Amino acid sequence: MVTEDVEETEINPADYPKELEAVLDVCKLFAPPTKQTVAEWAEDNFILSSDYSAEPGLYKTDKAPYQKGILDAFNDASIETIVLKTSAQVGKSLSLQMMLAYTIEKDPAPALVVLPTLDNAKAFSKERLSCMFRDIPTLRAKLINEDKTKAKDTDNTILSKKYKGGAISLAGANSPASLAARAVRYLFLDEIDRFEVSAGAEGSPIQLAIKRTTTYFNRKIIMCSTPTCRDSNIDKAYNDSDQRKYHVPCPHCGEFQIMMFGQIKFDTNEYKQKGKIINAYYECPKCQGHITDKDKLALLNKGKWIADKPANGTAGFWINELYSPWVSFADISTKFLDAKKHRDLQPFMNTSLAEYFENKVDTLEVSPLFNRREDYNPAIVPLDALLITAGVDVQEDRIEVSVYAWAENMESWNLDHRVFLGNPATPAVWADLDDYLKTTYKHESGLIMPIHATAIDTGGSMTDATYRYCKGKLNRNIFAIKGSSSNNSPIYNKPSKGKTKEGSRVKLHIVGVSTAKDTIYKRLQLTDAGAGYLHYPKARTLDFFEQLIAETIKIKKLHGQNIRVWEKRTSDARNEALDCLVYAMAALHILNPLWSSLLKNHTTKVYKLKGKGTPAPVIETPVIEPQEELQEETPIETPIIKPEPTYTQQIIKQRVQRIIKKPRGNWLNKSY
Repeated sequence: MVTEDVEETEINPADYPKELEAVLDVCKLFAPPTKQTVAEWAEDNFILSSDYSAEPGLYKTDKAPYQKGILDAFNDASIETIVLKTSAQVGKSLSLQMMLAYTIEKDPAPALVVLPTLDNAKAFSKERLSCMFRDIPTLRAKLINEDKTKAKDTDNTILSKKYKGGAISLAGANSPASLAARAVRYLFLDEIDRFEVSAGAEGSPIQLAIKRTTTYFNRKIIMCSTPTCRDSNIDKAYNDSDQRKYHVPCPHCGEFQIMMFGQIKFDTNEYKQKGKIINAYYECPKCQGHITDKDKLALLNKGKWIADKPANGTAGFWINELYSPWVSFADISTKFLDAKKHRDLQPFMNTSLAEYFENKVDTLEVSPLFNRREDYNPAIVPLDALLITAGVDVQEDRIEVSVYAWAENMESWNLDHRVFLGNPATPAVWADLDDYLKTTYKHESGLIMPIHATAIDTGGSMTDATYRYCKGKLNRNIFAIKGSSSNNSPIYNKPSKGKTKEGSRVKLHIVGVSTAKDTIYKRLQLTDAGAGYLHYPKARTLDFFEQLIAETIKIKKLHGQNIRVWEKRTSDARNEALDCLVYAMAALHILNPLWSSLLKNHTTKVYKLKGKGTPAPVIETPVIEPQEELQEETPIETPIIKPEPTYTQQIIKQRVQRIIKKPRGNWLNKSY
């Protein structure tokens, strides 16, 4: 057999036909990912943006060493689900973001990111994803139509990002339509304790989203949240995991331990004198050695994740703010004392300690509340109060209003409760309400104060009439509100939009009614005046207090979940006084005032009024700006405040002129 020598020639890739280049590109998509882990890839590629990070630049795990164990779990083939039950300020959202970026670069496939609402999803896309694609060149190169040569880029929108080998879809747990799309391999569920119980009539948004991963044998599901209450979504998910906690060694005795808030030591007198804790340390429970903030980073680098339960395919990670390299022991101590001062520990428990808060509602009796009424003049605003809000409840045959004055520590005084009889479908009763909301009150210091903000419920059968009244009145801080269906929703949420029958849009503020009622019932149980205490005048009737405690918590099963529901104790009970208080509290939260500035200037004024200085100058009555910049649809004339006879005519004239000239001035930064 004769063989001929064949001369080998080098093939230039440039000579490949275009079809072969396309085939090679497709082959690259099916190439197995490299051995590089998420943490290793992030250290080489992930750029922290100055838009959301105080330390922009290339990511380094030694800044927060506990994150490495979380990121490495994503590369563990035996782990299908990762649960992050964490406090704030530990990099939870950043960990989720790095996992997502890794999939785009190393192992692309369809991905879905679900947040509590569509607005949250849009914000995540704008504030996180857009920055990520902009700042990381390797990811930017993956985007389809990244050069924006098309007049309209349908591949990249706020809620959808297409890249080579996959796509990211963003959805809101409150939108069943955004959850019912094509299958995905990667599922990221963020802040699941803020999810609605049901996505419309479709059932649990968590289960709806998980169903989209069933066709992938190698799926990854990441569930994250700060906890809220017992048996919440994240609490149950973590309990079903292997329950990992980060243990760090004591620098004195070497004992590995979980860092708990009870071991932080500080001097409360320092807080009383300076308003914050300056010096705090962590005490080892075994050797009583002192661990300072300077020791923290070294401890974290020597720490390790230890599971409390056997491996079961779900890796659960729990960590609190004590581990955060960005928060000092003194800062955490100050947060605790602030929460204690305001008699509201739930935010501290949830967001700092990563612990659920037990919302217990004890049965309240009407007699003790009725008997504790006080002999104060509700026409005079107490010296400590800085703001006045009103809450309006709309019924089929009447409108009811409660007015409250608020101090910086959430102590409040009921000033009035008024009922306007009439059909809200007709304009007459709304005219009566409108006149009433222009009422002014005399402050104990001598100032004349208006009702700074009003929240009006749009639920019930009078929604359209309420929309009509609220439309165009944002310059008077009259807000249309709607209750959130989520039990864990904060008292104030980002607004949405409502429509009148004619199609006119009205800004609609979403209120966490359940959370507000939890707060109110806790405050009604307080026995000593001070932070959070609710004061009521002798003028309030027994029926008013029966309405105030007309509801209780009941446990009901909805879409397979046990949920807490506020319901009337009896079917014929009236609850208008409670609802009006909820709405007045909501108005305060929508304003989100800068209390520290108000309190500082108010204290100076009171000091002078007590004879320790010259009489305080007359300050214009403040007009509150809402939390967000709101565009007015119809200009409303600011009402002129009538002077009180106790003031000189000259001073009154000056103040009224200031109010007229600056009806929408940013009072938060002015002297008061």
